[in-house]
Amino acid sequence: MTNKTKTTRKAKKIGIITYNCIGNGSYDNGWMNKNGNKYMLIQNGHKSKWAAYGGSDDRRESIRAGTIESLLEENIGTLKRLDHVYLYVGSNGGEVSIKMTKEIPSEKLTYVMCHCNSELKHELINRYGHINSEIMDCSCGGHYALGRILEKR
Repeated sequence: MTNKTKTTRKAKKIGIITYNCIGNGSYDNGWMNKNGNKYMLIQNGHKSKWAAYGGSDDRRESIRAGTIESLLEENIGTLKRLDHVYLYVGSNGGEVSIKMTKEIPSEKLTYVMCHCNSELKHELINRYGHINSEIMDCSCGGHYALGRILEKR
C-alpha cells in the first residue's frame, strides 16, 4: 500500500484595476474569492462608490483618472504584495496608472490595453521600467477582457 499525499494548490492573490468597470459592473470593489483565488478589485462602476457619473466625457475621464490615482496610492503597498496585477490602460487616465504601478515588479504586471494612444502607452511602460511586462490587447473600455480574466483565472 502506498502513501499518497494530496497536494493543495495555494490560492493566488490577483489584482484587477481599471478606471472603468469590470465586466458589466456587477462586482463590488475590494476582496473576493473566486475560482480558488483571492481577487482585489479596484474599479469604477455602478456598484462602486468611486464611480464617476455625469458631465462631459472629458470631465468623466478626468474624474476617473484622479480617482484611480488616489485609489492606487492608497493600495500600492497591497498591490506590490500580490501574485499578479492586471491593469487596464485606456485612452485617458491610463497614463496615471502606468506611473503609479512602477513599483510593482514587471513579471507580476499585465497591462490590458486598447489600441487608443498605444504609442504613448508603450513609451510610458518602457519609461517606468516595465518593458518585460505582459501586454494583453482588448477592446476600448476593457470591461469584457477584465471580466473574462476574473471569470477564468
